[in-house]
Amino acid sequence: MKSGRTLITPDQASTLIAAFLHERASVIADTTVATYARKLATFHEWWQQHEPTLPVSETLATRYACWLATPGTRSKASQGLHLSAVRQWGCFLLAAGHLSVNPFAAVSGPPRARWLRHRLLTRTNLQTLLKQFPVTTLVGQRDYLLAALMIRTGARESELAAANIGDLTEYGEEGSLLLLHSKGKAKQEPVVVRPDLSTKLWAYLRQRYPDGHFPSQDPLFTNHHPHSRGERMTTRGMRKQLKAGFKEAGLAQPHVTALSLRLSGGALAYRKGASPSELKRTMRHESIQTTQVLIDQVNRIRFGAERYLDDIQ
Repeated sequence: MKSGRTLITPDQASTLIAAFLHERASVIADTTVATYARKLATFHEWWQQHEPTLPVSETLATRYACWLATPGTRSKASQGLHLSAVRQWGCFLLAAGHLSVNPFAAVSGPPRARWLRHRLLTRTNLQTLLKQFPVTTLVGQRDYLLAALMIRTGARESELAAANIGDLTEYGEEGSLLLLHSKGKAKQEPVVVRPDLSTKLWAYLRQRYPDGHFPSQDPLFTNHHPHSRGERMTTRGMRKQLKAGFKEAGLAQPHVTALSLRLSGGALAYRKGASPSELKRTMRHESIQTTQVLIDQVNRIRFGAERYLDDIQ
């Protein structure tokens, strides 16, 4: 940390954790905020009991990760959730100017699971979902576009919530490029919005701006409720709309979430012939190993040895 910054101690942490949870409550689901609160309470209690003299630092982060990994105490998934919470808190402290670096970012969690919990939807499922959005209304057009972009470009809710109109560039018959702030990366990365979807996206914007002037800093997706018209749509708002769409489409089941759209689109692209490197680029994964988890799941279902035993009935 830079000299001149006050070291963050356990005594100061309660106020800063509360500020983080308050800030997050406006953009993420209540259940996620509650999860962060529980995980950070565990961290704070451990900090006070085991390392009360250590300020926020990489040493503190490393020791906490080691404690979480104590054999027989927590599953790997639980360890990952605890570390994710402190990483997000570290991001908040960094953005608020309390830190010059996020010390929790350097701490790696347990190995990734080799099977995705989120359900992969079929092409029919996805088409049924998209048909639930009434595209004769501005809200319906927006919600259709949110779902379609997640499916067809691998966009995340957080990326679409942060996107501005100026991040979208039209390339005529080739569609458009949309620059997104990818998860965990400082630079924007492009996704290709294919011509048919690009046409619908620009039509939505033209309805919002009939004069044809598109302010570059305005949100790409906004609220259209009378009390919040024009305000940037949050990830929380997106999830609410998509959840309603899942319900209308008969897809409201455990592990069917907005992330299912991104993963399902990637899985279908691979099944249709996209190479692992093409899929990695579209999904904007940091490592091909992350892409491989999705590929392995698709291949396990398609090419399992069980298919050779269908004659035993």
